[in-house]
Amino acid sequence: MTKLPDVQLDRVSDSQPTRVAPLPQEEAPPSPLPPQKAMERMLSLIDAFIVRNDLEKAHALLKDTRLEFGDHPEIQRRMKTLQVRYNDSDEPIPLKPLPSRNQAAKEQRLETLHSMLRSIEAYRELH
Repeated sequence: MTKLPDVQLDRVSDSQPTRVAPLPQEEAPPSPLPPQKAMERMLSLIDAFIVRNDLEKAHALLKDTRLEFGDHPEIQRRMKTLQVRYNDSDEPIPLKPLPSRNQAAKEQRLETLHSMLRSIEAYRELH
């Protein structure tokens, strides 16, 4: 095994040129999205807000999108969806209370007894 030569950091060798890393060039700003693609992204974000039931944000973004892209059929469809969601959420539907377990057990036993009684009466009529 051969020993590597000692490295002296305080003096620069004239035989090897010093390498300087190139400066990073400024990147060009990303090109804007085509109008159709931009509208699709906005509609996707609006759909996400609607799914999360964040109707205020969805409505505000939908208004901005309509101002920017005009009355597109997809924008109109989402406006109708929002109107339906707003109208549905105003009046909650009352739920019926569940019957108690004891009441359900009583009704089941009573039905069984009625069934047995009908069977006995049918037997008496035949004999």
